[in-house]
Amino acid sequence: MVNISYDLGYENTQARFDSLLNDIISRNQRYPYGNVDRQLTTIKNNLDALQNDPYQLNAYKEQLVPHLEVLDYQLRRLVA
Repeated sequence: MVNISYDLGYENTQARFDSLLNDIISRNQRYPYGNVDRQLTTIKNNLDALQNDPYQLNAYKEQLVPHLEVLDYQLRRLVA
């Protein structure tokens, strides 16, 4: 039996993570900030390190979404 609500939450989290990360990368390319560069480098290194462990990779992404939401909001305020 498949838990549909869990699958939808999983997809939403993955999509939200990807969307936030792409927005932050794009915004940072137009208006670079040193601290954001370091954070993006760390995130990319961690994603690469977790590629062989899908469970840990998904857990990492889920835990990082709140931080990315705050960072995205801060960058929007700086650019506006």
